[in-house]
Amino acid sequence: MGRLNCAAVACALGLLVAAAVAPIDAGRTGPELSKAARRRLATYLTLGGSTRQLQNEKTLNSVNTPLGSTCNQKMTQMNISAFSFYRGSNELYYRDLANQSIITGSAFYGATASPWIQGDMHLQNAGTFDIDTGKVIYDLNDFDESFVANFLYDMYRMATSIVLVAWENNLSNSTATSCVRSFVNFYCDQVVKFYSGTASSSDVLTSANTYGRIDDLILGAEVSDTRKKMLDSWSYVVSGTRTFDLTNPDLAAVNATERSAITAAMAAYYTNTVTKAGLQGNGTYFAVQDIARRLNAGTGSLGKPRYYVMVEGATTDAADDRILDVKLQSKPSVYPYLTATQKAAVDGPLGGNDAARAVRAYKQLIYKADNHLGWMSFLGGNYSVRERSPFKESLDTSGVDLSSLTNLAEQWGVMLANAHCRSDGGSYGTPTSFETVARNLFAGQQDAFKAEVADFALRYASQVYTDFSLFRTSLSQNKLCV
Repeated sequence: MGRLNCAAVACALGLLVAAAVAPIDAGRTGPELSKAARRRLATYLTLGGSTRQLQNEKTLNSVNTPLGSTCNQKMTQMNISAFSFYRGSNELYYRDLANQSIITGSAFYGATASPWIQGDMHLQNAGTFDIDTGKVIYDLNDFDESFVANFLYDMYRMATSIVLVAWENNLSNSTATSCVRSFVNFYCDQVVKFYSGTASSSDVLTSANTYGRIDDLILGAEVSDTRKKMLDSWSYVVSGTRTFDLTNPDLAAVNATERSAITAAMAAYYTNTVTKAGLQGNGTYFAVQDIARRLNAGTGSLGKPRYYVMVEGATTDAADDRILDVKLQSKPSVYPYLTATQKAAVDGPLGGNDAARAVRAYKQLIYKADNHLGWMSFLGGNYSVRERSPFKESLDTSGVDLSSLTNLAEQWGVMLANAHCRSDGGSYGTPTSFETVARNLFAGQQDAFKAEVADFALRYASQVYTDFSLFRTSLSQNKLCV
């Protein structure tokens, strides 16, 4: 495997960063130096040992022990690989960045460079689905952790996931670094296109403009996936009415209290919060056919109460029924590390409702988002609502090499830039023009920005491997879910 130890990473990346920064400082002194030239690039210090293990146990238990019986299931899922651990431990990421002042210490930090962020940005939080025009796209698909915050949070986290995927496929550090640099380069170039007016919020990744594995994934969904196929995989028809198939291991029966509460909450959802005006107040369309618990979904959100609700759809034909994905929402991992002003900018207009926050993030980050987006409240919680897309597919990154991972990284850069740039507008604490703010931060210094993100990604990926080893020790010592 190409993974280096901490000292080797520091040495190799120190040379990389020095090479990138040197041209910026050459021949300039005093006030004419840019902010990025005056400040050192942010460097993450990898930590380990028994103190680190105890800190991780405390942080992980604070988040996961309240899950009760599903806590151990989540730990088992996280134990599959270092990348699975990374997916399930977002709280460690934000704690670590805060403890080392990585964001504000960056040469590319800007106080107003805060669009809506995805918040748990790794490659498995993107996939295929259809937008409200019916077009199948590849884009961000999870908004539980979204908030308005500095764009570097998404950049660093996605870059780290690229390194982890490279290492899982036995690729070298130089290959991983090259792929991260491609990701950053295409992100920056797309931001500049927004700035110059040659890209817009309607730009999406489709089968017409993608290549490699993403193109194959979209084409496969377009050709092979249908609503009936999706419905039949989760349900069966009895006397013309669809009923969830509870022999499916990813479903379970709801109790009478849950069924009654969800059914009662539906009217407020489709009357007051559903996105598409033509669906608002349409009780016939949203007539509940069946309800089931959704199990085994995701990694970071595993254990959160989640339901599938089958509704009638446009006609009484069982072939056009819709499955609504109803999920409990809570404060995102970044929340404790935001200022009171940042929190109030989002919480104020949305009443502190985290389901409304997740829905608003979806609408801001995605072009022509799901018509069924909304939220409902029942049994003391606020739940986001979205349709389960018939074209939902995830990317397989096994067997990637330099060429294929570079292709993916380039398109991930474009995808993330599109999302950040379309999510601004001056509301909820976002800048009026994120592309202007971001472009001014890295203009003429793109190589230094690539070096900083690559430096962080290699260092933090090494931290993930260290933490994964500590996590396995904690599991063996029964120190988790207690």
